[in-house]
Amino acid sequence: MTTLENYDRNEFEIEGSTLVRYKGEGGDVLIPAGVTEIGEEAFGNWCGGCEGLKSVTLPDGMIEIGENAFENCKNLTSVLIPNGLTRIGKSAFSACASLTSLVLPDSVTEIGGFAFAKSGLTSMTLPASVTKIEAWTFSDCKDLKSVVIPNSVTEIGNGAFARSGLTSVAIPEGVTKIEAWTFSECADLTSAVLPSGVTFIGEGAFENSALEMAELPLRVTSIGDFAFEDCHIVGRLIIPSSLTNIGEAALPLTDIDSVVVEEGNPKYKSDGNCVIETATNRLVAGCQTSVIPEYVTSIGARAFFNCSHLKSVVIPNSVTSIGIEAFCGCEGLREILIPNSVTSIEVNAFDRCKNLTSVDIPESVTEIGHEVEVYDDQEDRYGTVEYRCLFKDCPALKTVRLPKKFKWYGILGSGTSADVVLY
Repeated sequence: MTTLENYDRNEFEIEGSTLVRYKGEGGDVLIPAGVTEIGEEAFGNWCGGCEGLKSVTLPDGMIEIGENAFENCKNLTSVLIPNGLTRIGKSAFSACASLTSLVLPDSVTEIGGFAFAKSGLTSMTLPASVTKIEAWTFSDCKDLKSVVIPNSVTEIGNGAFARSGLTSVAIPEGVTKIEAWTFSECADLTSAVLPSGVTFIGEGAFENSALEMAELPLRVTSIGDFAFEDCHIVGRLIIPSSLTNIGEAALPLTDIDSVVVEEGNPKYKSDGNCVIETATNRLVAGCQTSVIPEYVTSIGARAFFNCSHLKSVVIPNSVTSIGIEAFCGCEGLREILIPNSVTSIEVNAFDRCKNLTSVDIPESVTEIGHEVEVYDDQEDRYGTVEYRCLFKDCPALKTVRLPKKFKWYGILGSGTSADVVLY
C-alpha cells in the first residue's frame, strides 16, 4: 500500500496531508493512504488537465476535493470516493467529458458551483446529506438525462441545470424558490414537478425548454422575465390570486386560448383573455384569442411576445403606447391597425412578424424608440443615438407609411426590405 511514508515523489507533491500537485503521466491512479485533501488544481485547471488520467481511487479518510481539482481531465472515466468525504469544491470535475457516472457517499454535505459543469454525467443521485445545489453545478451537462434530488434540498442556485439534457425533474417540497436560469435551455425537459410551496420563479428559469405545464403553482407571488418562454400550456392559463409580479414575456402564452386571473388578486385582473394591471390599465400579457378591452391605456413590453398563433388584433382608441417587443414573434399576424390615440411606439415592437404585409404609423405618434448611450472611439467620449428599429426580420412586409416628421432610416431592421413612404 502506498502511504505518506513511501509514496513516489516524482508522481505526487504532498504537503502535510494535502495532495498539492500530481506530476505523473496518468492512467489508473491510487492516491496514497493518509491524504485527506486533494488541493486546488491538483490534476487540472481551466486551461488544461491531465489528459492521460483514466481513473482515480481516493483513500479512506479523504474529506475534501478542492476547487478545480480535476477540471479538464477529459479522459477521466472513473472516480472512487470513500465514505467520509464532506466537500467537493467549485469546478472540481468541470469539463470531465468522459466521466459518465459518479457515486457520491452520504457524507457529502457541500458541492461547489460548477462542480460538474460540462461533464459527461448521464445521471446523478444526490445524497440526503446535501441541502443546497449551488449555482451552475450541472450546467452544460448535455448527456445528463436524470437527477434524483433528495428531500433534504431546500435551495437550488442560479443556472444549476441550465443547458443540461434533463428530460424530467421532481423538485422537493422544501424548495420555495426556482432561481434564475435554473433549467434554462433544457431542450429535452418536458416535465417538471414544482412544489406546492413555490413562491418565486426567477428570470428565464425554464426559458427555451420543452416544458409542458398543467398549471402555475398556487402560492407563487413572482415570476421573472422570460421565465416560461417557449414553454407550453395548452388550453386555459389560470393566474393565481397570490401572483403580484409578472415579468416581461414571463408566461407560456403560445398555445393557450384563454387566460383567467383568480378573484382576489390585488394587482391583476383578466378581461378579454388579457392580463391587465388593475391600477394602470396596462395590458401585461395576451394570447391568441385576446380582445383588447377599450379601457386599456398601454400595451406593455413583450405583452404578446411569441404569440405565434395570433392572427389579428384590434388596438382600441384608448391605447396611447406600445411597449418594447410588444408583438415580437407574432408570426401569424397579417395586419395591425394602430389608432390615432397612440403617441409612442417602443423599439422592436413588431420584430419577427413574418406575415405582416403593411403598417401605417399614425400622425399622433410623437416618439419612436428611445435614445441609447454609446461610446464614440474617435471622439473618446460617450454620446447618445436614437434607436428606432420597429420591424426586424419581417420578410413579407412591403410598405410602411410613416409621418414625414420622422426620418425613415433605422425603422427597418435586418431581414426586412419594405418601402418606407413618408406622408
